[in-house]
Parts: sequence; C-alpha cells; structure tokens
Amino acid sequence: MTVPFLRAHASVLLTCGLFLLAAVIGDGNAEVSAAAESLRARSGSNEGRLTQNPNLRNPLPTQFPSQKLDRLASGFGGRIGFYARNLANGTEYSWNGDQRFPPASVIKLPVMIELYRQAAAGSLDLEAKEPLPPDVSTHGSGVLKRRDGPIALTLREYCRLMMVHSDNMATDLVMRKVGLESVNRLLGELGLENTRASMDLGRWHYLIVGLADAPISRKNDARILEHMRAGKYDDGLGYSDSLDNNVCGPRDIGSLLAKLYGGELASRQDTDEMLELMRTSTHKRTIAKYVKEGIRVANKYGGSRRIAADSGLVEVPSGPVVIAAFALSADPTDRSGREILARMARLAVAAVDPNAVKPIPHTGR
Repeated sequence: MTVPFLRAHASVLLTCGLFLLAAVIGDGNAEVSAAAESLRARSGSNEGRLTQNPNLRNPLPTQFPSQKLDRLASGFGGRIGFYARNLANGTEYSWNGDQRFPPASVIKLPVMIELYRQAAAGSLDLEAKEPLPPDVSTHGSGVLKRRDGPIALTLREYCRLMMVHSDNMATDLVMRKVGLESVNRLLGELGLENTRASMDLGRWHYLIVGLADAPISRKNDARILEHMRAGKYDDGLGYSDSLDNNVCGPRDIGSLLAKLYGGELASRQDTDEMLELMRTSTHKRTIAKYVKEGIRVANKYGGSRRIAADSGLVEVPSGPVVIAAFALSADPTDRSGREILARMARLAVAAVDPNAVKPIPHTGR
C-alpha cells in the first residue's frame, strides 16, 4: 500500500476505524448495532428509529437505548408518539415521530411563539389590556374561571397564564388575537406539516362531548359537565389525527423546540422569556417526573381523557435534550400512557446524562 494511497484515503480509513472501534467497545454499542440490524429488517411507521446526525467534533455520540424505548412504546394499549434529540450532537430517536396526535394543551406552544412573533413585528402589543369576552368557555384547566366579574389583562399576562397554568380561557383569547390561520402559516413556513391548530380549546371541549354545533355560553359549559358525568363522549374528530382537529407531530414539535431554543424563531430576549414561561409551568409529572431536582425542564404538557402529552427541553449540563411525547389510549379508562411517556423520557435523558435522572420507585409488585 503506497504512501500516496494512504494520503488520498486517510479520511475513509479513519472513518472505518472509528466504526470498528464502536463495534467492540461495549454493550451499549452492541445494543445499537443489534437495533440497527433489526430496524433494517423491519418496516412500518410504528417501529423505533435511531438516527445518527453527529457533528464533526463528536463522531461517536451517545446513543439512545432504542430497544428499551421500543419495548415501552409497543407495550401500550393505544398509540405512542415519541421523539427525542440530543441538541449537543444531533442524535435522534423516534417512535411514530411522523404521525399526528391530538395534543390537548401542547398546541399552546406554537400559539405562544406566534404571539411573540407578531408582537416583535408590531402587529400587536403585549402590554395592551384585553377584556375577556363572555363567549370564551370556562371548561378545562386554568385559574381565570374562578374569578368573579369582568376580566381585563395584558396579552403578556394571558400568555403567562396559558403557558404556566395551562389556562384555557387565556389560551382562547390569545388564539383569537393572533388568529389560527397565522399560527398554521408559521407552522407551514417551518415545514411542520403534521402540526395544526384548527380550533380553540373551548370548541374542542364542546366537540368531544357531542356539542360541536352548540354556541359557547355559560349554559352550554354546564352541559359539557353533564355530558361528561353521564359518559357521553364523541370519540370522533376530537381524538383523531385529522388536520381538521388540533394535531401535533412528535418530530414537528421536537424541531420547533430546537429552533426555539436556538434563537431561530425570535430575538434572544423574547426567546429567553418564552423558555422561562415553560420552565415555570406547573405540571412536571411527565418528561420531568424522573429528572433530578436542580435540572431545569422547560415544558408544555397536555391531557384530556384518552390523551397524555408533554413536550419540552431537559437542560442537562452537556446541552438540552428535546423530548416530544404523546399517548392516545384505545381504552378511555386506561391512564397508563403518561407513566409510559415519563419512563421513556427517563431513558432518553439518562442516555445523555446518567446522573440527571432519579431511580424509578419500587412498587412491590
């Protein structure tokens, strides 16, 4: 083998050597090789997918434990959508990442981003006070429904309530101000074709109890509760993957979060403000459930009956882990989806930083 040949092919030989090294340095990489071989023999959107997109400074990135993640997802009695990305090196894991899921309150994430973008463009003023209209539904999560008398808050405060307390009344006002068509235009421009905001949260709650055409009013809000107590649900459009429903694609939301964190969607000041809203959200029982105290998690959760969802950034010291997690149960009484998502998130975070996660408590069963 001549010296000129070695010089000409040095990069190829180095790459081959790195892959040979990866094949023999431990069980973790053996699991990756086995998973990759298995995936090559399989097809279909339900299969876990391990994608390596390492940067040049880290040719051997930490791998996500695809077989363990696949096992958790496949054991659920319904449909799981899960996407994880290590922002430090681009490594990804996806299970049904390109499918659409009803997201409940996770749809508030692109609404927040569009609000800040319109404010930055001068189309609206975050400090402007807006009265809360009487035709905003009181149903679902939030704190505004407990207040008596007229309500008028700034758009910034409505947004805070939407993201921190997942307030549905605040959300519906913000949705009306920015316009759903504007939210969807942004999503389309970003190439996020599996995520759409098609209705406000009040209308969605009316839809899932068979009151799709009823006008939103306090009287009909009471009818929602009556229908729920009687078990009168409509499992059609509101729980479907139709673009006529509010839907999110796990990979879409992961990409949106990565762009948000990287400052691609807003100024640094607005980006930091949006991330801080997510860090102070009141629900930390899904992707943050097994993350140790002291590690920040910027997330937006969602849930309603058959739906469990949560998406955000787990800010481990080496760099954030993006997680977008969705579960849709086949059995309305099955509430196991949220715990499955929490355990999948734990596996994903532990693959990047084993010291960032807590042990799963022993149940004795």
